[in-house]
Amino acid sequence: MVGLFINIDSGVRVSRADELVCTNSWVYSYVHDVPVYLVSPDTMDRVCPPDWSAGIPLGESGVVKELIDSFLQELGEDIGERLERVYRGLERYVAKFPCDGVFMDRGPSVIDDYRVSYPAIYVTPERILESVEEIARRHGISVRRVFRQLLKSCVTHEYTHALNWRNSKGLSIQHYSKEHVKVFEELTAQLTAYANLSTPGRAFFTMKSANQPIEYNTWKALIPPLRGTVQNRILQPHAPMEPVPIRKETTPDRPTAPASPMGMANHTLPL
Repeated sequence: MVGLFINIDSGVRVSRADELVCTNSWVYSYVHDVPVYLVSPDTMDRVCPPDWSAGIPLGESGVVKELIDSFLQELGEDIGERLERVYRGLERYVAKFPCDGVFMDRGPSVIDDYRVSYPAIYVTPERILESVEEIARRHGISVRRVFRQLLKSCVTHEYTHALNWRNSKGLSIQHYSKEHVKVFEELTAQLTAYANLSTPGRAFFTMKSANQPIEYNTWKALIPPLRGTVQNRILQPHAPMEPVPIRKETTPDRPTAPASPMGMANHTLPL
């Protein structure tokens, strides 16, 4: 069996079991021909600079609500002028978010002497590992267990972008800079990733999304409250984090990786 991942310069060991988990999603069967390259954070920043993946931090959701409320109340003005005022108001809150995964329909043909074919997906396991270590340490869970689920969520997210690109004949990337297209793209990619995870994986994914921009959290509005489950507690963005009731493992299998200098990152489709 040919491996799913092609490692260009990532220092994280990804096992065959990790690969098999990432293929266990309905979206994989439609885009299995799209290669997935594992790269270091430095290489990812060259392929997809943080400037390309800017967004509004989740902590600014109150500001966004105020601007939208203002937009809805000013019904007598031209809708174009009102929308322009909303976008201008949001610009000051935009922040850069380094990528841990990206789908591209074109890009550099050679990376570190390796010839790349497109369309392609790039994933940086080092950045995923940063999120994993925080979750695993807080809840006493095996690093490998969390890593496998968040790796799958990243790959499934990017596979969804690839499928949207293919079905739209390239329009999803061509118009991605339009805010409504970006919101739809990230909603479908995040929701598909969530739906294809195990129950513990959905809890890990929800925790990680709290460090992502607002555009990457709209999917939560489509998930009904699940009383008595870990998701129900975590979906409250301002609630204190509670321990996740998942069985502890006494012999964690941790992937070997060099320390990454970068901070938390988000999944993104660049343009």
